[in-house]
Amino acid sequence: MEKLYSQEYLDQCRQQQDPLADAVIAWYFPQRKQELKSVLDMVVDNGFEPGDDMPAAFHQLYQSVFKSPELAQEFLIMKGQKFFSAHSSDILLLLGFLSLPYCYAAAEGSEVLVRSKRIIEEPETRLAETAQFVFDVTAPDAFSVTGKGLASILKVRLMHAAVRYYITVSGTWSEAFAPPINQEDMAGTNLSFSLIPIRGLRKLGKRINANESMAYIEYWNLIGILLGIESGLLPDSTRNAYLLERNIRKRQFKKSEAGVRLTESLLTYFDKAMKGTNMSGIARPFVAYLMGDVISEKVGLDVEKTRQQFFQPFAQFLKLRNLLFEKEDSYLAAYKTFLERQETSGQKVSLQFKA
Repeated sequence: MEKLYSQEYLDQCRQQQDPLADAVIAWYFPQRKQELKSVLDMVVDNGFEPGDDMPAAFHQLYQSVFKSPELAQEFLIMKGQKFFSAHSSDILLLLGFLSLPYCYAAAEGSEVLVRSKRIIEEPETRLAETAQFVFDVTAPDAFSVTGKGLASILKVRLMHAAVRYYITVSGTWSEAFAPPINQEDMAGTNLSFSLIPIRGLRKLGKRINANESMAYIEYWNLIGILLGIESGLLPDSTRNAYLLERNIRKRQFKKSEAGVRLTESLLTYFDKAMKGTNMSGIARPFVAYLMGDVISEKVGLDVEKTRQQFFQPFAQFLKLRNLLFEKEDSYLAAYKTFLERQETSGQKVSLQFKA
């Protein structure tokens, strides 16, 4: 398997995107994009079925998500959902304080993200949308008819395809870059939802054994397949997950203006959100601790300065979790807290397709 993560293989993956989703966007854009938005507004749960009048490209994409043979792996799904439920609030915090800034260290991937002013100006919305997606795909009924996991995955694939379309027609994408939101970038992002939170849990003193780790990686492998990621980029062991992450990181992580801007926007939001609490000022040292010096420096963090701050990671993390979530760590408790916070803030988050 290690040879599959060679420079040559990953170079090939950087030239590949998501043909099924891109074909749907190509059919609807630009003349029929409002028609596609109207269709996706009706995709509220997994009970959605495309009409006979919809193009063949949409039906093919729908089949790859809603009718994937991978969905028959009930035991694998149950194990992955069990792991998430046991660590829900911890994982959600790690997605914000570790996974997102980790992704920002990928220079070309950050070039895609920074083109959205909304991500820079409204990082709280980005966090909320990420959390909503994670809740949708990890719910106990995520893949049942009444769940929302498949509906959310379909929308995300089309959102990514729409971003690729707009970047391409804008004429602003440098020829020195690989095609945006390519297979290697998607594989790296998928690892940021599986392997990277596991590393964060362990760094905070959580005991995660190899079987638990692999169960969660396999769960996100399933989600990755439904998101259109090539099976060769979905690791079949914890060792191969490590090798894939390492090789992508060595190839793609470098300091960039885009990555620094995205990270600063995120940390400024954290500082503002925790101002006046007993967690004020924790964001930068906490992110630097979780990511380590090398990656922290690539996103513009002054690691020498953060090292000088008195910091007890595990104790501080518990305070942060108790500040934001109920003490019970389960899927239902974490989701209840998330919805209550959205209600209080007046922010109604859903994965709505933007034409």
